[in-house]
Amino acid sequence: MPGKSQRGALILTVLTLVALSAPAAHAQQYTYTELYNFAGPPADGADPAGLIRDSEGNFYGVTAEGGAHNLGAVFKLAAGGTESVLYSFPGYPNDGTSPTLGLVRDAEGNLYGTTFLGGAFNYGTVFKLDTAGVETILHNFTGAADGGNPGAGLLGDGQGNLYGPALYGGTATGFSGNGVIFKIDAGGTFNVLYTFTGGADGANPGSPLIFDSEGNLYGASGGGAYGWGTVFKLGPRGAEKVLYAFTGGADGSLPTGPLVRDAAGNLYGATSYGGMSTPNGGDGVVFKLDTAGTETVLHTFTGLTGPYTERDGANPGSGLVRDPAGNLYGTTYSGGHSCAYCGRPGRAGYGVVFKVDTAGNETILHRFAGKADGSHPLGLVRDSQGNLYGVASTLNASGYGLIFQLAP
Repeated sequence: MPGKSQRGALILTVLTLVALSAPAAHAQQYTYTELYNFAGPPADGADPAGLIRDSEGNFYGVTAEGGAHNLGAVFKLAAGGTESVLYSFPGYPNDGTSPTLGLVRDAEGNLYGTTFLGGAFNYGTVFKLDTAGVETILHNFTGAADGGNPGAGLLGDGQGNLYGPALYGGTATGFSGNGVIFKIDAGGTFNVLYTFTGGADGANPGSPLIFDSEGNLYGASGGGAYGWGTVFKLGPRGAEKVLYAFTGGADGSLPTGPLVRDAAGNLYGATSYGGMSTPNGGDGVVFKLDTAGTETVLHTFTGLTGPYTERDGANPGSGLVRDPAGNLYGTTYSGGHSCAYCGRPGRAGYGVVFKVDTAGNETILHRFAGKADGSHPLGLVRDSQGNLYGVASTLNASGYGLIFQLAP
C-alpha cells in the first residue's frame, strides 16, 4: 500500500489523467476555518479526497487511507462538527481499497462510490453503503473489457442508475487499456457504454461525469488527437463525440473535472498543465468551451511568478464550481506560497483557492501556508450563502488531512 506522499502523487496523477494574458492574481479576504482535522488510523480516516453535503449541512466523503485497516474509509462530518467513520475498507480480495473522490447519496441516505484498487480482481469496485453502515459490492472490476481502476467517483441520475469512468482496461487488460465509461442500472446490471480506443477519441478518462437534460454525458480524458486530452460528449446510445482536443500549448493540457455546464450549453473546466506555447509547459488554465466547440482561455495560471504576496496558483486538479452569477471557483494543487517540501522546480507551493469572474479576472481567496491551514487542496463544495468547503493535506509528521471552510 502506498504511503501518504505516494498516495498524494497517485491522486494528482488520477486527476490529471483525467490564450488570454493572465490578469493579476488579486487577493480577496475570506475567513478560513478548520472544521475537522483527521486523526488517522486506526480510529479515523487519513487523506480525505472529496466532499458532498446534504440539505442539513452534514458532509460525507472518503479517505484514501486510514480507517481500521488503513485501506481507506467513508466518513460523515455532522453539521455540529462531530466526525464518525461510517465504514472502513478491509481490502482485497473481499472488498475495495483506496476509495476515490466523492460519493453519491440517494433520497434514502444510501451512499455510493468507487475504490481505485481492491475487490475480487484488485482492479477496484463500485460499492453501496446503507444507512446502517452495511456495504454491498455492486461490481468488481476485472481490468479487462469492463474496465479497471475507477478514479473519479460516480454520477447518479435520480432513477437509481449510476455512471462513471474507469481509467484503464477496456481495450486491453489493466494499465495497458484505454479505459471505459460504465453504467450500473437500478437493478444492479453493469454495462459498458463506451470503450476508448486511445486514438483521437481520447484515453484514460479521469474526470467525474456530468449530465445535460437530454441524458448526454460530458467528461474529460487524456489522449486525443494531440495527446494532451479531450472534452467529450457521450450520447444516451453510446455515441462518443470529441468536443475539443487540447494541443498542450496555450489552450492547456490534461483537463481535469468535473466540468461545469451552464443553461446555454457552454462548458467550463480547468487543465492541470499548459498555458504556455511549449507542449505540456505551464501551470494550467481555466477554459470555456462554447456549443460550437470554440475554446476560450479565461485564466492562465502563472505559479510562483511575481512578488511573494501576489503569486498565483498552479496545476488545478479537481474541477470547478459555478455560482448563479457565473463566477467560477476552484483549487490548485500547487502554487501560492513557496515551499521546499513540494520539490518540483516551477511547480512549488502549497496551493490556493481561486475565483474567476465572468470577465476572466482571477482573485485568490486563500493561499495555503502549510502545516497550520493545510496544503494541496482538492475540490470545493459551495453552499447557498457563498461559503466554500474543501479538503487539504497536512504536512506535519502526524498530519492526516483536514476539512476547511472559507466564508466571504
